[in-house]
Amino acid sequence: MGEAFVIQHEGREVRFCCRSCITQFKEDPAKYLALLDQAERSHDKAEPSSIDHDEAGHNDHEGHQH
Repeated sequence: MGEAFVIQHEGREVRFCCRSCITQFKEDPAKYLALLDQAERSHDKAEPSSIDHDEAGHNDHEGHQH
């Protein structure tokens, strides 16, 4: 999808696939940070962590290239 959009949230770097996802994150950061923490616990620490878009309630939207 191209280069990630990166923000700092309470001292933590959070990466997004598009600007629309940043808006969703800012509406309920605790929800998305919990999902990210869960993903990090379930994956090898050497692999980058990400949130499953379906699990996060992510819908197709402008900015995504499918």
